[in-house]
Amino acid sequence: MIININHIPIKIILNISPPGLAGIDFLEKKKLISEMQKEDPKIIYDTMRPVGDEFWNNIDGIKTLKTIAENICFQFDLLLNHEHFLKIAEGLYKSKYIDFK
Repeated sequence: MIININHIPIKIILNISPPGLAGIDFLEKKKLISEMQKEDPKIIYDTMRPVGDEFWNNIDGIKTLKTIAENICFQFDLLLNHEHFLKIAEGLYKSKYIDFK
């Protein structure tokens, strides 16, 4: 499946702690963080766990990935292209935590 920013994620697994950056290996995380840092130098490795957790917390079956990305950027005061959040969604999808409607 090719995921885009207008897809609406839904949780497949409920009542679990936020899985953070599940499905993204270390090298993928490193690349993602490096790309994000070009847009917002505040991003560091330790930023990504709470961002991933909050991404999970925003999934309600109503919000699009774009809206979730906007919420997270606002909450964490980040200036990022929302397309970066597709990698988080892909990891959760690959790990079978989410699907899309």
